[in-house]
Amino acid sequence: MTALLEVGAGVGWPDIDAAAVARRTPTRPGRFAELVEWLAGVQGRFPPERPDRVRAFVLGPLGRPVAELAERYDVGLRSGDLDADATKAFAQGVDAADREIDEGADLLVLAARDDTSAPNVLISVLTDAEPVALLPRGAEAVDSERWVAAAEELRDGRREVAELRSRPDELLAALGSPLIAASAGFALRAAARRTAVVLDGNAVLAAHFSASTATRAPASGGSSPTARPIARPPACVTGSSDNRCSRCRPATGTGRPGCSPSRSCARP
Repeated sequence: MTALLEVGAGVGWPDIDAAAVARRTPTRPGRFAELVEWLAGVQGRFPPERPDRVRAFVLGPLGRPVAELAERYDVGLRSGDLDADATKAFAQGVDAADREIDEGADLLVLAARDDTSAPNVLISVLTDAEPVALLPRGAEAVDSERWVAAAEELRDGRREVAELRSRPDELLAALGSPLIAASAGFALRAAARRTAVVLDGNAVLAAHFSASTATRAPASGGSSPTARPIARPPACVTGSSDNRCSRCRPATGTGRPGCSPSRSCARP
């Protein structure tokens, strides 16, 4: 997927002078100030122009709540189906961003959710996060068998593509997720054309990591996502020689109730 690197080559750094002026100018503290600085850097001016043509692009099915929300806030909304081939989906994402910007959009919202393990595999590889740190917790993790199966799937997926970490184009192609590929194409093209993007959904956030590694500068999407630490699961995934998981084994070496030597360790 050489197109990933080709599009990424067109992404420049945000305007550090405009961002610096925004940072030094008194304004509302907290998140609002950060957003002003970000927008100034993307637009290359301070004060930044207030976006007056916001467009939301949803990859995949468009739910009624999303449509109602967009209508309430006067946000243009468009959705699109993707080709099953990741390379073609990437090109579709690039074309979609070009179309929205050519039609006058000055702020884009990109949303996509991928229910497969692909987003977590990509994030785990690029951030070096342990697979178990990316799995659900709390009420979503009460089914131990299901959690263990998800951990093993994520571990195996990571092993299959880990060697491609430094080759983002091949990594994206190997994952085979049209949603992530299209999101990466959309975000990179918008960044190359200095148009601000707000990111929403696990596929989009995972794509942001991939897009960032394919450029000589950070993508100009919303706040850079980070892997959020997840609490330990309800059951351990083990396979160590002493039948205890190294993540849950306390200093006493007694292990935690629920450790199962019949499972292979989820750690890579």
